[in-house]
Amino acid sequence: MLPTDNLIIKGNNLLALYSLREKYKGRIKLIYIDPPYYFKKTTATDQFKYNSNFHLSTWLTFLKDRLSVAKSLLCTGGTIWISINEDGMHYLKLVADSIFDKDCFVGTIPRRTRSGKSDVPFNFSQDFDWLLVYTNVGEDVDVLGRTMERKYYETDDYPGRPWRLADLTSQQPASKRPKSYFTMRDPKTGIEYPASEKRTWAVTKDTFDYYYKKGYIVFPNDYDFLNITKPYSRKFKDEDETGKLSSIISDFQIQGFLKALLYDCKNEKGNNEIDNLFGRDEFDYAKPEVLVKTIIEATTQEGDLVMDFFSGSGTTIAVAHKMNRQYIGVEQMDYINTLDIPRLKDVINGEQGGISKSINWQGGGSFVYCELAKANDEFVDKIQAATTTETLKSIWTQMKETGYLNYKINIATIDANAADFDALSIDNQKRFLIECLDKNLLYVPFSDIDSEEYAISDEDKRLTREFYKKA
Repeated sequence: MLPTDNLIIKGNNLLALYSLREKYKGRIKLIYIDPPYYFKKTTATDQFKYNSNFHLSTWLTFLKDRLSVAKSLLCTGGTIWISINEDGMHYLKLVADSIFDKDCFVGTIPRRTRSGKSDVPFNFSQDFDWLLVYTNVGEDVDVLGRTMERKYYETDDYPGRPWRLADLTSQQPASKRPKSYFTMRDPKTGIEYPASEKRTWAVTKDTFDYYYKKGYIVFPNDYDFLNITKPYSRKFKDEDETGKLSSIISDFQIQGFLKALLYDCKNEKGNNEIDNLFGRDEFDYAKPEVLVKTIIEATTQEGDLVMDFFSGSGTTIAVAHKMNRQYIGVEQMDYINTLDIPRLKDVINGEQGGISKSINWQGGGSFVYCELAKANDEFVDKIQAATTTETLKSIWTQMKETGYLNYKINIATIDANAADFDALSIDNQKRFLIECLDKNLLYVPFSDIDSEEYAISDEDKRLTREFYKKA
């Protein structure tokens, strides 16, 4: 397994994160996750593929455990973006502040999820969810930036130097920038342009001549094709290309970034993408590809490592693949084999959904798929699939013989009270047996891969040792 391989892992994401930590500590540039949301109101039947009927304390502990490990995987200046709803955002921010440090909180960014809904509490339609963004460096480090799509002009007076217009005013009032509070006069026409008392010029009266002679100031009568009514700053393309935007505030000045988050990233778009790939019933509330594209553009370069340990329908890894980023995706649910893997195969074959046409995606690339070897988790699967008490009793017999039980369990007492077990509903019988298992042994520890009890194949042993670089 090469260090540049794209990696898809099936298994418990907390254990996967710990498994990845030794090899990938300090290497990941971007983590984007869309974890199960916390809802103040629970439902009788959970509507999401992930369980969303959490108690608040359980939900916060669930995420805290995973975010704590994820922090160690970020490279210096890396960022983590967490999609979250209104109900859970403020609770999660307090927990995330304690993990990443409140001074490393980059910002809260809104995403519009729908166009509005009637019949809502207080007659107010909450049409947004949010992105909480953290990094691991101080605010003096530029962790965000993106290449901007700008309109440039080519004119005879500046051959070979395309240029664009930019605002020539400052946000500072005259009281704070008195030297910039002056009437600017066009040297060619003599037309005067007074400064605003609340928003002065970005240049001073003393520096005006210098910037004008350098070509950095454009007046309304300089070019017939311009439709402007006041002086603007001229920015040359060759100077734009020497640097990038350095903060989310300046990034928000880019119309495309705002448009994507407020208009192009609604749930309907993500649902339609999944519908076109697999059918609408396969996955609910998938994030649209353009959302992940926008984040990846703002935080990474080609070849950087991107991670999503709540892979869901595989949107993050699909977009990262199309954008030539290395990636790691983790998903515990079985639909990783019916959604994520087929989706990536389609991407490799050049599928044209999502962002493909906008970036001229032609296909190609590869990924490595692996699974955490199951131990007690095999019993969890059997218990959940059982439909009768007789089947569950048979599983209990197997558990006593081969499974690792919770140290608090007294087998003799349970067997002596078999009638009490029979009196439980099927669902409660399942819960009881799952609680009897040692949760620390849901998966096979690396130290036990040679144990005959787990029947790990020689090929899987070889790949595991290769991954951990063990002889």
